[in-house]
Order: sequence, then C-alpha cells, then structure tokens
Amino acid sequence: MACALGLTLNDPVFHLDHTNWKRRDHNAFISDHDDFIKKDQWIVDGNYSACMPNRLNRVTSVIFLDFEVFEYLGRYVYLRYPHNSIKYNKLLKEYMQDKPVIILKNFSELDDLYSALSAER
Repeated sequence: MACALGLTLNDPVFHLDHTNWKRRDHNAFISDHDDFIKKDQWIVDGNYSACMPNRLNRVTSVIFLDFEVFEYLGRYVYLRYPHNSIKYNKLLKEYMQDKPVIILKNFSELDDLYSALSAER
C-alpha cells in the first residue's frame, strides 16, 4: 500500500520494517524516523508505537490496516493482535481528531482502495 501511494502521489516512502529489519540502536532509528517526517510530504509504512506520537502530530491522514491478520500469520500474531489494535486505535483517536483516518478491516477493503487509487498490489 505504501509503495502504491508513494507512486500515485509522488511522495517518498519510509518503510519502518525495512529500516529496522536488523536490530539497530533505538535512538539512531528514532532519529532517522524524525528526520524523515520533517519533509513536507511523506508516507510511512509500519507502526512502531515508540515513534508514532511524533508521526501522528505531523500527518494529514492515516490508512490503518486493522485486519484480523491472525488468520493468515499464525498464533504469534493472534496472541498479540488484539492488544495492538486497541493501542493503535487509541493513538489514532488521540492524535487524529480532526484529520482523515481510513481504517481497513479486511483484504477486500484494501483491494477496493487499490482500485480507487488505480494501483496494483
């Protein structure tokens, strides 16, 4: 989704999972994140709740993939997912009061958004 949006909107994309794939110094990661979101336009893929408040203070909108992904990714995600969904919904309500938020609940809704963007997965 982030790549499709980046191509459609011609905005740079910061993939948090790719950036922090190999564990690195937490402060260096946060610094890279904070430097990226100083740009005028950007898209961030991922969540990392430690830096989410900084990001949510600067965003103009959010697309939150609130899928029941445990059906696809196994027991680990199943055990952690409900907590994360509640945590991220709380953060979105706190920081996004007057900004658009798109919450997608399943792959069908995601496919519809790709179609609306005239983009491919």
